[in-house]
Amino acid sequence: MSNRKVVNYPFYIVIGLILIAAIVLVIGASFAFFSYSKEGATANKIVSGSLELTLNETSNGISLLNAQPVSSTVGLTYTPYQFTLQNKGTADLKYRLRLINDPSETTTLDTSYLMYNLKATDSGGSVVFNETKLLPESGILADTQMIAASETLTFELRLWLDRSAGNDQQGKVYYGKLSIDGALPTDSFPSL
Repeated sequence: MSNRKVVNYPFYIVIGLILIAAIVLVIGASFAFFSYSKEGATANKIVSGSLELTLNETSNGISLLNAQPVSSTVGLTYTPYQFTLQNKGTADLKYRLRLINDPSETTTLDTSYLMYNLKATDSGGSVVFNETKLLPESGILADTQMIAASETLTFELRLWLDRSAGNDQQGKVYYGKLSIDGALPTDSFPSL
C-alpha cells in the first residue's frame, strides 16, 4: 500500500471562489458606505470664465533679408515688428510665444545665429517683459508669461544676425511667423 494522499482539487477551487466573492462583497460594501450623492432641490451651477486670446499683427511679415552680422547695440536700433496680444476673456491666461519658420517662404539663414529682442508693454505703458538673446531651437520667445483678463499687451520684436555668424551666413534670408499657445494658469503646455 502506498501512503499517497488524494488531493481534492474541486474543494480548493470552491474555497478560492468563496474567498474572492467575500473580498468583492467587502470592497463593494466599503465603497457604498463611503460614497455619498444627493439630488438637490436647488440648482447646481458651475461657472467657468471665457477664454479668448487674440494675436493682432500690425507689421508686414517677419523677415531678415540680406543679413549682415551686427552687435546687439546695433540690432536694438532696428525697426521692430509690432503686434498685440489681447486677452478678450474673463479669466487670466498664461501664454507661450514662438517664432517659427514661415512654411510658405524659403529660409536660407541658419536660425541658430538669430538674435532677438522682445519687449512687451501693458496698456499703461509699463514694460512687463524685455529680453535679448539668441533664438533657441524651439523658437520660444516668451515662455509661460501671464496676461490678465481683458488686458492687451503691445510687443516689439527685433531680429538681427549675431556677430558670431560666419561669412557663409551673410546675405541669406529668414522668413518667420508667430505662434501663440494659451492655457489656464493651472495647465501646462505640451513639450516641444
